[in-house]
Amino acid sequence: MKVGDLVGVKFPDPDRLGRNSGIVLKFDTYHSQHEFCGTTYVTPIVNVLWSSGLGWISKHRIEVIGGNW
Repeated sequence: MKVGDLVGVKFPDPDRLGRNSGIVLKFDTYHSQHEFCGTTYVTPIVNVLWSSGLGWISKHRIEVIGGNW
């Protein structure tokens, strides 16, 4: 997966915001800390231009459905 790829939400993961496909703009990471055990988790996230506008989504929830031609 790279900038410019057409991506879609993996089946059967329903997206509560109604997003289904978009263009990858950039990558980043989300750091979450769990207070009860003090563990920090790092999740790769992707900024996507959806038909409804810009939005971040976990990289694990999407897949490439078309390349940057």
